[in-house]
Amino acid sequence: MLAIIRFLRGYVRVYLWGFSPERFMNLCNNRGIELWAVEPKEDGYEFFMYIGGFFACRDFLRKTKTRVVIRKKLGLPFFLFRYRKRKLFFVGLLGCFLALFLATRFIWAFEITGNRRFTDDMYLAFLESQQVYYGMPIGKLDIDEFEKQLRERYDYITWASAKIEGTKLHVMIKENDVFMQPEEAEQVTGDIRAAASGTIVQMVTRSGVPVTKPGDAVNEGDVLISGIIPIYNDDETLRTYHVTKADGDVYIESVFPISEELLLYYDKKVYTGNRKRLLVLGFGEKELKLGKVEMQEAYEILSDRKPIRLFDNLYLPIIYGHNEYVGYELVKSTYSQEEAREILSQRFLRICATLEEKGVQIIEKDVKIEIREDRAVLYGSLIIRQNAVTLTPIIEFPEENSIEQ
Repeated sequence: MLAIIRFLRGYVRVYLWGFSPERFMNLCNNRGIELWAVEPKEDGYEFFMYIGGFFACRDFLRKTKTRVVIRKKLGLPFFLFRYRKRKLFFVGLLGCFLALFLATRFIWAFEITGNRRFTDDMYLAFLESQQVYYGMPIGKLDIDEFEKQLRERYDYITWASAKIEGTKLHVMIKENDVFMQPEEAEQVTGDIRAAASGTIVQMVTRSGVPVTKPGDAVNEGDVLISGIIPIYNDDETLRTYHVTKADGDVYIESVFPISEELLLYYDKKVYTGNRKRLLVLGFGEKELKLGKVEMQEAYEILSDRKPIRLFDNLYLPIIYGHNEYVGYELVKSTYSQEEAREILSQRFLRICATLEEKGVQIIEKDVKIEIREDRAVLYGSLIIRQNAVTLTPIIEFPEENSIEQ
């Protein structure tokens, strides 16, 4: 800030010499004339001082029998005087300041912090629904209404705050640490049904009536634990039915088939080493490439973009960067048997890892890889064990006349 003030006021670099330069500097200090960056030079001193102070110290030069000469003129007043005849320059400078002032009246950047489940895609979709867009006038955004709509739209957001920082809309949110199930997923009653076909190997019933037992073969969708509980009289005759929410764990062992293919003949991308970089300037969503691309072969485009900002939060609607064009050729290639087996093996390992992430236990693996005419094939099956249950609404209720019978 001090450097800006000095530039606006204008200052000079002077050389002082004579009978008593030290007394001269003491007199300036007593009268409040600021001197800085004082350096001894030959038989005198060099230092900086403001223009006003330079003209106010003439009497001190006579008293101390010293002389002073200006070595350098710095600051805005000298700059304006030097270019006083270049009117177009000042018109352009004024236009730049005006354009900068107008640009700061709009939103040119978005930022969200504190989110975990609230993804960036959801954030952009919410902005679009609220008609908040890139280049929107800051005055059109109702911050209070924006925060209210954000909290009402997403129940797990317990606190939200939005503010304009320069030309950036910064949204800070806090999510509920306890995951809330959707209301439609909460059921008072229901049956436990099989989510996969196979053989039951273990079964634990916490509520409801088990319909199956370990060792039974079931199909996907079969009722395993019923939410309908029969109530009997003392003489063991059926009195009525009580409906509840079935609950339990049923581990089903089943066969999981696997089939993967890999074509042995493919087009391999071989880079030629030809590269060309073009500078790119953009305003808003429009871009201008500075140059032309003249490459005979096919090429990839690697892009890099950065927004222009004057300070931390003062973004401008101008982006800069480059496109790098990397040439390549497609060459007919063939996987060796070892390469094909390695690729299929990696795919198989990813399948197993995905199943284990879902809580599926792999009991047995039986897969093979065969090399055929134009492809490699991985086939076989896995024996898996999983807690494959799902809660569904009760759709079949006992008839009332069955109780009378």
